[in-house]
Amino acid sequence: MRSGTASFLLKEFKPPSSVIDDGGYSEDQKRDMAAETVERTEQISVYGGSAVFRFRSIIQEPVFQALVAFQFLLSMAYLTPVYYMEVYATHIGISEQTGASIIGWFNAAAVVSGVVSGVLADRLSKSAMLIVANWVTCFAVLVIWPLSQSVGVFVVFALTYGVAFGAVSTVTPVMMADYYGPQRVSTILGTVFSFCSAGLIGGVLISGHLVEATQPKVRYLPLIIYAGTMFGMAAAMATLWAYLLQRKRRADACIAAATRHACEGPGTSGTTTSSND
Repeated sequence: MRSGTASFLLKEFKPPSSVIDDGGYSEDQKRDMAAETVERTEQISVYGGSAVFRFRSIIQEPVFQALVAFQFLLSMAYLTPVYYMEVYATHIGISEQTGASIIGWFNAAAVVSGVVSGVLADRLSKSAMLIVANWVTCFAVLVIWPLSQSVGVFVVFALTYGVAFGAVSTVTPVMMADYYGPQRVSTILGTVFSFCSAGLIGGVLISGHLVEATQPKVRYLPLIIYAGTMFGMAAAMATLWAYLLQRKRRADACIAAATRHACEGPGTSGTTTSSND
C-alpha cells in the first residue's frame, strides 16, 4: 500500500477467492479470516505512512490473550528455582561454597544461552525454539530437580535450567517485536509485564508458603511440583501462542496477496515473503 499525504482507510474490501488459495483452509474459513483482517484494518488509520495504534483491537485478539496467559503462568514460577537453588543445595548436603559455584554456572549458562539463542533466532524458527525451551524448562524442574540428590545431578539441573531460562528470556521479546513491530512493541511489553509483575509477586508468596508448610522438617517436593506445574502450563500456552502467531501470519499473508492483486490489477503478481518465526 502506498502512503500519501491524506488519510487512508480501507473499507469493504472483499478479496477474490481465487487469490486466497494457501494454507489448506476451506472457503468459509478464508472468508472469515478476510473479514477479520479487514475489520482490524479499518481500525488503523494511516496518515503520511505512520499508523495510529489501536490498542483495544490488539488486546481483543486471541494472539495477545495467549501471550498474556503464557507470560503470567511463566512468571508464577520463573524465579522459584533461582531463589531456592542455593538453599536446596545445602539441604541435600552440598557445601555453601560448592552451592555458590553451581549458582555461578547456572548464571553463566543463562547468559551464554541468551546470546546463542538470540543469534539462532535470526536463522532458525523462533517458534520452535520458544516451544522447545519452555518444555525443556518444565522437564528440568519437574524431572531433573527432584532427582538432584548429588552434586553431579544438581549440576545437570542447574545447567539445563540455565540454558532453557536464557533461551526463553531472549526469544520471547524477539517474537513479540517481530509480530507487533517497533512502534507497538513497547506498549505491548509494558502491558504484558504488568501482568507478569503480579505473577512474580504471587509466585514468590506461594513458594514461600509451600516451604513453610512442611516445617519443622523442611521438604522441597511440594515447591518443585508447584513450579514444574506452572512451567508445564506456561509451555502449553507458549505452544498455543506460537501456533496462533503462525496462523495469523498465514491469514495476513493471504490478505496482503489479495490486496496487492486488487490494487495492482489481475495481471500483476506479487511476491510472498517468509519469516523464520
